Amino acid sequence: MRTVVVGLVVGWVGILAFGCSTTPVNADSEITPPLAGNPNGADVGGDCQGAGDCKSGICSNGTCQPATPRDGVRNGDETDVDCGGSIAPKCLAGKGCAQGSDCTSGVCAGGKCGAGTADDGVKNGDETDVDCGGASSPKCGAGKACLDATNCESAICNAGACAAPSPTDGVKNGDETDIDCGGTIAAKCESGRACKAGGDCTSLVCKDALCISASANDGVKNATETDVDCGGPDAGTPRCATGKICVAGGDCASLVCDGATKQCKAPTGTDGVKNGDESDVDCGGTTTGAPKCGVAKTCKVHADCASDGCDDGGKCALRRSCTRRLGGRTCGVGESNDPASPHESCCTTITFTSGGRTVNLDKYDVTAGRMRAFVDRFNGNLRGAMTGYAGFPQQWLGNLPQNQDEVNARLGPYEVFEEAPRVQGSRMVDGCYIAGQGTRTWWAPATAGDPTKMSRDQLDEKALNCVNFYMLYALCAWDGGRLPTSTEIQAAWKGNDNRSYPWGNTLEDARMIHKFNYYHPLTNAAGQLCAQGNCDNSIFIGAPGRRGNGYGPFGHADLAGLMFNFVWDGDYVGKWIWTGSWENHVPTVQGQIADLRARPRYWAAGGRCAR
Repeated sequence: MRTVVVGLVVGWVGILAFGCSTTPVNADSEITPPLAGNPNGADVGGDCQGAGDCKSGICSNGTCQPATPRDGVRNGDETDVDCGGSIAPKCLAGKGCAQGSDCTSGVCAGGKCGAGTADDGVKNGDETDVDCGGASSPKCGAGKACLDATNCESAICNAGACAAPSPTDGVKNGDETDIDCGGTIAAKCESGRACKAGGDCTSLVCKDALCISASANDGVKNATETDVDCGGPDAGTPRCATGKICVAGGDCASLVCDGATKQCKAPTGTDGVKNGDESDVDCGGTTTGAPKCGVAKTCKVHADCASDGCDDGGKCALRRSCTRRLGGRTCGVGESNDPASPHESCCTTITFTSGGRTVNLDKYDVTAGRMRAFVDRFNGNLRGAMTGYAGFPQQWLGNLPQNQDEVNARLGPYEVFEEAPRVQGSRMVDGCYIAGQGTRTWWAPATAGDPTKMSRDQLDEKALNCVNFYMLYALCAWDGGRLPTSTEIQAAWKGNDNRSYPWGNTLEDARMIHKFNYYHPLTNAAGQLCAQGNCDNSIFIGAPGRRGNGYGPFGHADLAGLMFNFVWDGDYVGKWIWTGSWENHVPTVQGQIADLRARPRYWAAGGRCAR
C-alpha cells in the first residue's frame, strides 16, 4: 500500500517560504503545524491521487482515508498532531490547543497547552482535586477529593473526601501542635506534648517546643494559681503579695482578699486575721499597727505581749515573771507531774474589798521560778533593771545584784554585808545552807558553792525562800506591783468575818504546809530516793497553792504556813507577818507583825506581791 501525504509537505513548504523570521522560537513552545488535507477535497472513500485530494489529508491506495489520532498528522478537530479535539488524546504542555480540555493539564493559554501548577485553578498532574492533593501541591481541605490521608490537610480521607479536622479525631491536624491538643480549637496540651507557644499548654509554659509542668517559679499564672506564681490551694505555691489577684483570703500573704476588687490587701491590725508579723489575730508584731496581745494569746517575743512576758509555751503570760512553766504556771492543788492538776498562773491576783478599800493581792507566794525569770531577763543585773524604774525606790539600788554571781550569793548560804546592817550577835543569813537542817529553793550551779541535791526544775516550782527584801521588792516592781502592807495581808487573812485563821477560827495543821507535813519530790536530781537520805529539806517546802482546804476567805493560798511574808509599811525593812511556816513556826492569830530586821534572809521567809 502506498500512502501519500502531499498537503503536509506543501503546508510546511509554504511556511518555510513565507514565514521566515529572525524572531527566535520559545524553547518551551513548539510551532503548531497547520491542519493537513484540503477542505475542498474528497471525503473519506473518495478517489485520490495524493493527500491534497482528501479532506482528511490521508490518501491510501487511491482512496481518501479517515483521520485517526495515530496517523502522524494534525487533522480532524485535532489541535496538534494526534492530540486535542474530541477524539485524539489530550495534548501535552507546549502543544497547540483551542481550550483547556485539549490539554492534559487542562490549561490552554495563548493557543498552547500549559504545564500543570498548584495554582492554575485546574485539577491536573497528580492532584486529587483542583490545585491540591498532589506531590507538588498543597494538601486538600475538608470536602475535597482524596485518595488517602496524605492528600488531606486533616490527614483524614473518608470515602474519597477529606474530612474536616476535629480536636477528637486522634490525628494532629488543623493548627494543633500535637495530637488533638494545642492551637486555637483543641484542648491545651499536657506536659511533655509538642507546643509552639505557652498558650498551647495547660501549664501555659512551652520550653524547647515541649509543654512543661506548672511550677511556682515559672513566671506564668497557671495550674491553680490566682496570679503569677502565687495563690491557690497548692501547698508549694506561695501566697500572693498585696495587690495581686486572689479568690479567697488563703491566696494572700495577708490572708485578706478584697471581695470587691479581688486583690490581696495589705495586713492591718484590725482586719480580723493574723497576718504581717503579728503573733496572734490583730495583736503583737510591729508592722501592722496592732496592739500588744492579751493573756494566753500567741506570742513570739516578750514585746508581743501587753504583759511584756511571752512564756516558754509561746503564750502571753499574766505577768513578766510567770513565763516559765515551773513556778510560773504550776500553782494550785496537785503536783506538776500530774496532768490532771488544776494549775493556773502563779501571778494570779485576787481583788477584794476590806474596810471600804479595794485590795489587789497576789493569790500565791512568789516562786523560785518567778525570780529566775526576772534574773534571766537581765542576766543577773537587777540593779540595772531597776535603775530609773518608777516602781522601785532608787535609794535601794545598792542592795541589788549586778550579775549572776552576785544573784547566787544573795540567794545562797553566806552573808552579804550589803543586804542589811549587821546586828550584833545575830545571824544575817539563817538556815540557807544545805548541810544539816538548812535548805533553800534557789538553784545555783555547784561552782556557786554549797550545791543543792535537787534539780533546778524540782526547785523552781517551789515557794522562794532565803530571799532578801530588796530583791523581792524589785521582782514585784518589775511585775507592775510592790510588796504588800501588813494591813493588806491581814485583811486577806481575816476576811470580812474577822476570822482567826484563813480557813476559820480553829488552828488545823492539815490545812497548811506546816511542821514538815508536805513531802515532794520523792527523788533527788540524780533519781535517788529521798527516803534514803539523798535529798535536802527543800522537799518539805511546797509549791504555792497545794493545800486547797486552807485558802483564805477571798481565795488566797498559803496565808498561813509555807513561808513568812515580807511586808512594807514604809517604816523599816525587815517587817514580816508571822504566818507560820513549813517547819515548826506556829502561825499567830490573824497574822501578827514580826520585827526581824536582824535576819534579812531566812529559810522560812518569802512573800507575795500586791498591786
